[in-house]
Amino acid sequence: MSASGFLLSGEARETLQGLFGQLAQALEALRHFSALIINEPNVLARPSLRKWLQPNARQAESTMHELREMRVITSTALTDLSQSLTVLVLAADMLAQGHLSGSDAMAFYELLQRNIDSS
Repeated sequence: MSASGFLLSGEARETLQGLFGQLAQALEALRHFSALIINEPNVLARPSLRKWLQPNARQAESTMHELREMRVITSTALTDLSQSLTVLVLAADMLAQGHLSGSDAMAFYELLQRNIDSS
């Protein structure tokens, strides 16, 4: 049953399951990366690792847009998810582009982690 109280067709249910699977995969990759940086700050010096931030953040953002377009979930949970993903994408962009360093970068990795957790 959807949040609005009606049963989803098999196709819509499969689409939603696929979208949530994509979202979970992107968030798990971002969670792993940010935990690695937070727990081992010397890894922060390896810019090649940052290349994984944007593709996974973009996947999460794209999935969120697709969920909205389906218009089958209308709840505050979807709004909260959307807000967390927006912050997550912005933080990932700042980090991936190398605009931050030192304690500023670490603060953004922690922001990224908090928004992954809330997503």
